[in-house]
Amino acid sequence: MNRASASTLVKAFPIYALTALGEATAQSSPLDGVFSHFVDSDWPHAFEQLVPLADQGDAAAARIALMMHQHGTRLFAGAFPATAAQRAHWLACSTDSQV
Repeated sequence: MNRASASTLVKAFPIYALTALGEATAQSSPLDGVFSHFVDSDWPHAFEQLVPLADQGDAAAARIALMMHQHGTRLFAGAFPATAAQRAHWLACSTDSQV
């Protein structure tokens, strides 16, 4: 996969994930600002906005934040730190909503 294809995939992932889970709506969402950062490939600001949402229990934000933390270096060429407590909480939020 070339860099341009990978970039397109990374940009589309959060929107695809939300649509596939039936969580995307026509209404304004707290994730709208996050998505605008994804479109601009502004990963640090996207993560910065995801963390409070994930910490508050937003399942979609938790899934995306966890993915960014776990695969940040490979997918986004950067690290996205999270505490062990945050990771455990995000995982619980993301799996609880998929049951």
